[in-house]
Amino acid sequence: MRFLCDKCNGSGWIRLEDGNLDVCDKCWGLGYIDATSENNPEIQQKIKLSRNSIISMLAGMAIYYAAVFFIMRYFRLSLVYAFFMIFFGYYAGIISNSIYLHFHDRRGKNPGHTKSS
Repeated sequence: MRFLCDKCNGSGWIRLEDGNLDVCDKCWGLGYIDATSENNPEIQQKIKLSRNSIISMLAGMAIYYAAVFFIMRYFRLSLVYAFFMIFFGYYAGIISNSIYLHFHDRRGKNPGHTKSS
C-alpha cells in the first residue's frame, strides 16, 4: 500500500534553505511511501493478519491432503471418490482459514480474556 509523502506532498522534490531543489530524503524522489516501510502498527497488524491467514489456509490444506493420501494408500477408492476427496482440499483450506479468522477476531474483541479466565 502506498501513501503520498507528507514531506514533499508527492512531488519527490523539496526546496532547500538556499532555494535549490533537492530530492526528498523521506521518499527518495518517488513521491510516495510504501506502507511496509513506515512503522505504522495498524498497517503492520493488517499485513501480519494477511500472512497468518494464508499460512493457516495452507496448513489446513496440507493436513487434509496428508490424511487423504494416507487413506488412498491403505484403502482402495474408486476414481470418482478419489477425485472428490482431492477436490475438497480447497474447501478444507477455506474452512481452516475461516476458523483462524474467527478466533483472531474473537481474541481482538476481548483482549483481557484469556484461557484461564
